[in-house]
Amino acid sequence: MRPAEDDGIGAQAGQACRFDFPAGWVRRPPAEGAADGTVLRATYYGQDRVPLLELRVDHRPDAEESVESVSSAATSTAALVLALAQGRRGVRVANEPEVTRLDLPAGPAVRVRALLSVRRFLGLGRRLSQSVQFAVFPPGSEGFVVVAFTWDAIGRSHELARLADELMVTFRTA
Repeated sequence: MRPAEDDGIGAQAGQACRFDFPAGWVRRPPAEGAADGTVLRATYYGQDRVPLLELRVDHRPDAEESVESVSSAATSTAALVLALAQGRRGVRVANEPEVTRLDLPAGPAVRVRALLSVRRFLGLGRRLSQSVQFAVFPPGSEGFVVVAFTWDAIGRSHELARLADELMVTFRTA
C-alpha cells in the first residue's frame, strides 16, 4: 500500500483535484481504462489496518446541472442520492437522506447522507452501506465533481461521516 499524497491528480479527465490526506489514507488509481469519469479513489484504514472508508471522485464535465438545480432536486432526495451514486447497479436508498447545501473551499456544494441497500455479489441478498456524497460546483468549471464516501461499518457512521466532512474541507480543484 502506498500512502495517499496531496498532489493534484485527475488532470487526464479534465478536472484535477487535491486533498490534504491525513494519516491512514491510501490512494488507489482509478480502474484501468475507466471511462466513467472517475479521477480518484482512496481508502481510509483504521488502526487495525482494516479498510473503513472508501472515497471516489468523479468529474461530470458535460452535466448541465447547477448547485441550485441539484439542491432543489432535494425534494426528491431518493432520486438525488441515486443520481449521485455514480451509476452503481443494485443500489437502493434505505432511509430518508439528509440533504444540506453548503459552501466549501472548492465551491458551492450539496451534501447528501443516506443509508443504502446494496445488492450482494451474484445478487445473493442485500447489505446496508452508509454514504455521504458531495456534488461540488467549482467556480469557472464545466459540470461538477461528485465526491462520494461509503462504508459498511454502520456502527461507526458518526465517526466516519465526520472524517468525510473534515477531508472535504481540504478538497480543491485546479
